[in-house]
Amino acid sequence: MENKYLYPDTTNIFDEEELEFRVSQINEEGTNIKEVFEANLVSYIHQYKRFNFNWDNSEKYNSVWIYDQYLKGELQIIGENYNDEESPCAEFVDFELNQFFLEPNPKCQIYCHFLETHKATFQNIDRLIDYCFDRNKTQDSFRNFANKKLQEGIVNFEKLDFAFFYLEEVIVKTTIQDLIHFLQFKKRESYEKEISQVFDMDYFLNPALIQDPIELKNYREVLRAWVNKMGQDLKHNLNLPVVPPITEWMASEIGSTDHLNEIQNETKDYPKYIFANYKAFDLFDTLAKEMTTHPQISFLFRHMSEKEKPALIVAENSKFLKWFNQQDYAYTLDYTTKTYEQSKTEDRIALYKVVKNLIMSI
Repeated sequence: MENKYLYPDTTNIFDEEELEFRVSQINEEGTNIKEVFEANLVSYIHQYKRFNFNWDNSEKYNSVWIYDQYLKGELQIIGENYNDEESPCAEFVDFELNQFFLEPNPKCQIYCHFLETHKATFQNIDRLIDYCFDRNKTQDSFRNFANKKLQEGIVNFEKLDFAFFYLEEVIVKTTIQDLIHFLQFKKRESYEKEISQVFDMDYFLNPALIQDPIELKNYREVLRAWVNKMGQDLKHNLNLPVVPPITEWMASEIGSTDHLNEIQNETKDYPKYIFANYKAFDLFDTLAKEMTTHPQISFLFRHMSEKEKPALIVAENSKFLKWFNQQDYAYTLDYTTKTYEQSKTEDRIALYKVVKNLIMSI
């Protein structure tokens, strides 16, 4: 995005021009005042501030580059104590208010009104930018939050924590850019493009191992509560007037089913007293149809009931035997299944893993 009011890099509007020069480009309606302010901000940064500790005078630090960094929400300068990088927006607002406060010129007064009206917004922008680029900040983990709310093993907590870590940065960055653009906390119709950069909604909202509708609903409620907590934590930690609108949108989407995959458990028939969910039954059925010996079936039962955590076969041996012999499989179990150690082989384990990965990923 261009700003036609940007000054040439060789122009020092603060030392070489009269004060009213900085507001001379404001039109009669005052509709371009935001762009004029931003041009003044860029010139102020270009003339008086630096961007690294080595005082690099590279040509890249020109007005166009500074404005681009500002629009992206990435503009930081070396602070007065030379220890930290910080966003300069609120500092410049105070600088301008001190300069223009007593000026009687109507454009000066319009400019002052703009500065006073949006001073808090630029303070919010500063806090968000400085937070976003603080690599030392700590973040709660979703695993700890969901520890007592979700069963271990039904979701990949490591992937979720990784995604949420980067999602927080997207939330902050998007909020900064929207504040710079709208000068207010304005909720958009959608943030799908921004969120999808780091968080696959369909993938994380539909874990392969959760097939029970009630369990899935509970899982999504925990996800939604976590996203709401992220928004509330940012509001509290950064002293924002509201939670970032992007977190409200995302929480609403998690609670919606319009864009999610259809959950088919209630329409698919399977023996729920034998298997943990439909995919567990599908996995067993797919493998059992090709098995013709007692050790093969024994391995499948023992592996799914004893080695899987949580168990994919939930029935005890006697109930399983009764059910199995009532089916149309090629082999009948005339006596109890062998132990896992008696029935396992490397080939059976390898085949099981391959078929499981295929079925659970569907």
